[in-house]
Parts: sequence; C-alpha cells; structure tokens
Amino acid sequence: EKGMIYKTSRIYYIENYVIVALLITFLYLISNYFSVTPSKILEFLISKDPKNVIISFIFLLSLPLITYFLEEPAIEGWIRQYILTKNEIIKVEGILRKRKISIPYQGIADLRIEKGILGRIFNFGNVIVNGFKEVIVMKGMRNPEEIYKIINYRMSQRQIPMTRKVLKIKKGRENE
Repeated sequence: EKGMIYKTSRIYYIENYVIVALLITFLYLISNYFSVTPSKILEFLISKDPKNVIISFIFLLSLPLITYFLEEPAIEGWIRQYILTKNEIIKVEGILRKRKISIPYQGIADLRIEKGILGRIFNFGNVIVNGFKEVIVMKGMRNPEEIYKIINYRMSQRQIPMTRKVLKIKKGRENE
C-alpha cells in the first residue's frame, strides 16, 4: 500500500525509561548495601542463606524486566504500523500472522486526539479514528494534530462528491 507510514513514537514509552531508571537505582542501592557483585549473584543463588537467595532472585528477575521495558518500543514498531493512503487509513499488526484493518475516509464517523500531561509536554498522543464498524487507535503518534489535519482534509475531499449528489436529488435532477 502506498501512503504515509506511521509508527508509535519512542517518546510514547517515556514511562518505561523512568521505570528502568528506578529499577537500576534500586539494584545499585541493593548491591551497595549487601556488597553484591556480578560474581556473587550466582554464589548467592546456591547459598543456604534465604536472604542471599532472595537477593540473587531480585537481580536475576530484574534483568528481563529491564530488557522488556527498554525493547518494548522496538517490538511495537515491528508489530504495528499505520498507513494513510489516498483513500483509507490502514492499521497493520502482527509478525507471523498479519491483521489488517482499514477504514475509508468516507466511512469515518468520529476523529479524536487524546493527549496526557506528558503528551502535551513532548507533543505526542493517540489519534482515534472511529469508523462505522471498526476503530483504529494510532498509539503514541508524534505531532498528532498534524495527522488529525491530514485525515480531516482527506475526509472533506471524499465528502464533496456525495454533497453534489444530494444537491442534484433535491433539485429533482436525479438522472443526471
């Protein structure tokens, strides 16, 4: 499909980066307090002291959490993309099994932007496109007002022929 391709912005995941910073700070404080080094983590795991086992589990479980929170934006970019073509809005998601939802511009019932506090500060938000049957939420878009204007403009371009047809019917020239 030819058109403008949009993906969720990394800034949308700013909460993830805050969580990672807090986790790393927590691990740093624990490691200083209990004198934990990377080589001691495995020793603590096989230790008979329950305190040492718990500390090693905290460290070992934190690593996948930190990795997930850091990589979620990249994974989201692979899984989901939004395409604005001349005639429709398309949401494509999935890696192995692709799912495609499309809403033609003339089939849009409602168009909204949602921005939280951080979204207003860093200029990102969700663009919500409600069709008559489907809903496409364009998550974490940079400059959502710009996308809103593009969609709104294309909606107005698609509705002109329908308006002319209605006017012809009202004037009694249905067969023209």
